[in-house]
Amino acid sequence: MSTRRKLLLAALGIGVLYALYCLSLQFFAYTSDAFVANDVVLIAPEVEGRIVAVHVVDNQFVQAGDPLLTLDPTPYQLQVDLKTSQVAKARADADAARGRMARADADRVAAEAHLTFARISERRYGDLVKLNAAPQQHYDETVAALKEADARLRATVALLAAAKEDVSAADAAIKVAERALDLANYNLTQTRIVAPLAGYVNNLWLTVGDYANVGVPRIGIAASRDWRVIALYKEEAIRHLQEGMPALIYLDTYPFSLFRGRVQGIARAIGHRDQQTAIVPDIAPTTGWIRFQRRFPVRIEFTSMPEDVRLHVGANARVLVIYGW
Repeated sequence: MSTRRKLLLAALGIGVLYALYCLSLQFFAYTSDAFVANDVVLIAPEVEGRIVAVHVVDNQFVQAGDPLLTLDPTPYQLQVDLKTSQVAKARADADAARGRMARADADRVAAEAHLTFARISERRYGDLVKLNAAPQQHYDETVAALKEADARLRATVALLAAAKEDVSAADAAIKVAERALDLANYNLTQTRIVAPLAGYVNNLWLTVGDYANVGVPRIGIAASRDWRVIALYKEEAIRHLQEGMPALIYLDTYPFSLFRGRVQGIARAIGHRDQQTAIVPDIAPTTGWIRFQRRFPVRIEFTSMPEDVRLHVGANARVLVIYGW
């Protein structure tokens, strides 16, 4: 067989294979670029402190609410004790302010009675002076007493208003102190860190004596439910994929086994290295002859899973989606 004939046959074979590949895209979509995924929660303390107890070991299964770590509660307990004392003092100050307000109100009532008596006396002596039945001096004294009683009433009213403001301020101080106590109690409870969900402790690297900072993850938990596969499909395949399509999943951790799933969702956006954020983009010219297809993540959820199957986040997978199955 001549060399030219061999080349023609090779080209024909490649063309047939490419045609079969293009035809297969009309019936199914396959990718070996897939992996098992799940939620991995990074647990960071909300308060800082020295770790005094570690209640779990690496890879241990925990239920939601199980204790994971305990931080030194001593400084937070002291804060609770201090805020408790401040609440008690604020309440005592409020009681004292109410006592002063009660006395001021009693003084106002007495001043009103004294003013009423002074007005009666002023009118009575005024009438007697007109009849020349009483000396002018006595009338002048009643007028002075009336003015003094009126000034006294005004003073007691002002003192009562100030006392009421003191009570309002004292009540507000109680609320502030109580909220500070609530915060101190909350911080104290956060020294005991618990699992937010059921799952497996992952990559535990800490021990008693380590220091935990606020917002810095110290432990991770891989969720034990809602397992899925992220399949990366090329652009030529995703146009055929639709949500709800059935899928077959092959896992490297379980060779010779197939698991059923379905397409849960298809990513609508991916990042691009040439993506610009400026108002006027700067686009570099394209000089390459070959343009590789981009891959879009497609989320595949398991529809059935035997209880004895143990999955691992990041494990390799292969996915086959058959259209119209």
